[in-house]
Amino acid sequence: MSDEIVLHIREELVRRRAKNPRYSLRALATFFGVAPSVLSRALSGETVLSERNRTRILARLRGKRD
Repeated sequence: MSDEIVLHIREELVRRRAKNPRYSLRALATFFGVAPSVLSRALSGETVLSERNRTRILARLRGKRD
């Protein structure tokens, strides 16, 4: 199940890795304020983000830029 927010998360990870190839999923999770395992499972399609995590991530994406 491909969710629109997951696509935005992937795009953000690709953007940051273009600047710094060693940028980690853990660093992105910290930026978003969620657990790395939550982000990993969402990106792999294993689980769907909770409304709380979705809200956090969207808020950071809207205000973003490192």
